[in-house]
Amino acid sequence: MATILISLVPGKFKDVAKAIAKIKGVKMSFAVFGRYDVVVFAETVNLKELSDLRERIVSLPGVRRTETLVELVAAPISPRRIIDPGASYQFVMSLSPYLLQGVSESKWIAFLNMLEAKHVRYGKTAPSEVLSEISKELQLTADQVSKINCTKKCLELYDHDGVAFPACIEFCRRTGDP
Repeated sequence: MATILISLVPGKFKDVAKAIAKIKGVKMSFAVFGRYDVVVFAETVNLKELSDLRERIVSLPGVRRTETLVELVAAPISPRRIIDPGASYQFVMSLSPYLLQGVSESKWIAFLNMLEAKHVRYGKTAPSEVLSEISKELQLTADQVSKINCTKKCLELYDHDGVAFPACIEFCRRTGDP
């Protein structure tokens, strides 16, 4: 992950913003006030790809200068501060990647959204028929569904009740019970 800070020539924001959104590896960008005009969050496989991405941005008409901040070590974010499923996915992957092994971020988000649509609320374990329906639709194995359900429950317990996330995950690992 990297953050790219961009300073623009006045009046070029719309053109540059449209072009940046199309660049492979750009995960999010937004306008800011201050020394820079735009902040870009980028994700690439290696520094060469990051350098190429940055060069594409620098070559856009209207870009005055950039500063690239490269993430060295990802520090886990407490779920208490997580407000979106994408951030919770990153948190889980940074602590216990085995939990969501083979599950993409998009499937994690879809799973949570489907549970919400089925009115499975905080602190509730989804009925087996709901889990079965979701697993078929998302093409997940029974093991993946069990791990996702356990992970969701542990995040909720940690977030709302202060239960230690690693201890909850270890309990799930030993018992298979969320």
